[in-house]
Amino acid sequence: GAELDWTRSALFSGRLEINKLTADEIEIARKPISADAQVQAESSNFSLPELPVSVDIDQIEATRVILGETVVGVPVELTATASAQLEDGAGEAELSVVRTDGSDGELSLTGSYSNVTRNLSLELSLSEGKGGLAATLIGLPGVAAVDLTVQGEGPIDEFTADIELATDNQPRLTGAVSVKSVPLPDETVATGFQADLSGDVTSLFLPDYQDFFGPDIRLNL
Repeated sequence: GAELDWTRSALFSGRLEINKLTADEIEIARKPISADAQVQAESSNFSLPELPVSVDIDQIEATRVILGETVVGVPVELTATASAQLEDGAGEAELSVVRTDGSDGELSLTGSYSNVTRNLSLELSLSEGKGGLAATLIGLPGVAAVDLTVQGEGPIDEFTADIELATDNQPRLTGAVSVKSVPLPDETVATGFQADLSGDVTSLFLPDYQDFFGPDIRLNL
């Protein structure tokens, strides 16, 4: 049930306009199989691609997405919607994913970035009921209900994201993670980061470790 609705005439003025890109059902039965390859990591400044045309995708929607058990460890069904725009090195995107297989779970992501201003805006929200996918994959004891938010806005060279994590409607961990450019003695610039997170995460440990860590833990680096 795939459908592509786009404005062909917009290409003459340098625009790729997709009004709607939808599918009734997408099934991913297993992870892709790829040949082993050595990947050489390279460090470079983050930037969005500069395309010869602007891209405007008004609606992306998959009514039913089926993930096989081998993909994420448990069988999952969900619905997904999104939109995306990219023009002259500036882009923004929105994504919403909702589980539809009887388990409570919702993920939303909104972000934007510009190569010119180097300003990044990011807002991530994850909410799952007991036995949710995130808690299961992480291995939280009792597979508690999880609520996570990550939010930040500012230049990518001085970017800070505020983080809040709660389980079973109780705050567990709050704080911030920052990324910043650091000048080096050889006049090059590296990327550094720092984190300051704290809270009572006792319930996130197995019972054997709860007394050792106690109700007040802090990560500062």
